[in-house]
Amino acid sequence: MLYALAAGAYVLDRVTKLLVERHLRGRPPIVLIPHVVRLVYTTNTGGAFSVLGGYPWVFFTASLVVSLAIVAGSLRLRSTSSAVGLGLILGGALGNLTDRILHGPGVSGQVTDFIDFHVWPVFNAADSCIVIGALILVAAGLRRPAGRAAGAGPGVPAGSDAPTGPAFVAEQAGRLDSVAASALGIPRAEVQRAIAWGGVRVDGEPRDRSFRLRGGETVEMEVREPETLRPDPGPIDVRYQDASLLVVSKPAGLVTHPTASRRTGSLVNRLIAMGIPLSTLGGADRPGIVHRLDAGTSGLMIVAKTDAAHAALGEMFR
Repeated sequence: MLYALAAGAYVLDRVTKLLVERHLRGRPPIVLIPHVVRLVYTTNTGGAFSVLGGYPWVFFTASLVVSLAIVAGSLRLRSTSSAVGLGLILGGALGNLTDRILHGPGVSGQVTDFIDFHVWPVFNAADSCIVIGALILVAAGLRRPAGRAAGAGPGVPAGSDAPTGPAFVAEQAGRLDSVAASALGIPRAEVQRAIAWGGVRVDGEPRDRSFRLRGGETVEMEVREPETLRPDPGPIDVRYQDASLLVVSKPAGLVTHPTASRRTGSLVNRLIAMGIPLSTLGGADRPGIVHRLDAGTSGLMIVAKTDAAHAALGEMFR
């Protein structure tokens, strides 16, 4: 993403400057909005917005150093906002750098500017990309310290910068939900619930459950008490029942258990409505569920009433 944005910003800058040099050099400005903005051909030897025009070598050196630093650090980027911001800065810096080289002598060539808002110095597309990229980086930096409180959702104390749950460094690559569940020793559904309300962050940024970890990232998970599942009255065809388990017939179209995004309308919700005891080994969203059938599949399912029955049945299904 970083290099794609940098290339796009560079091409935009070069194309607009070539068009301006061809159609506006030596000609009257083009007024876009009277007294607000116009296009006019001009040049300067300074930085963005004509800053320090007498020191072109300073900006050539700064542009070169910044570009090399961005390229060197690009492999360690974990944040999308950082990639976007740095990509725009890289493309803009290279665009103005090209001007200085092409319009020499040496590296003291002038940079073409053409956007004039009257209230500040004339600038170009490269300057705009640099400023927008810098603002994105600043916004990302300001958001990160408060990110846990802002994105934590209901039940997480606002204003707290400290994680309220476990954190780990990813030792393997893979999907965020799978890696986090394995590293923390908890059901993947619990991780997905936390991801759904913004409670899982990778290097400080909330991520989707399908986000691919490359290894080495810091993953933080904020924990809150699981919400109580709501009973859903509905028919259940019980084929067998004793003190430890029951066998039910699940119809096609009925999901087995709630998910992070769907909390009602499942077989589990109907079992809860029956008021029978259910094992807890399957996790908060899967009480009594030893195995599952897809939503579109009908068939018999064994439901455990006790943890002992659940453990024994689980061994049989291995």
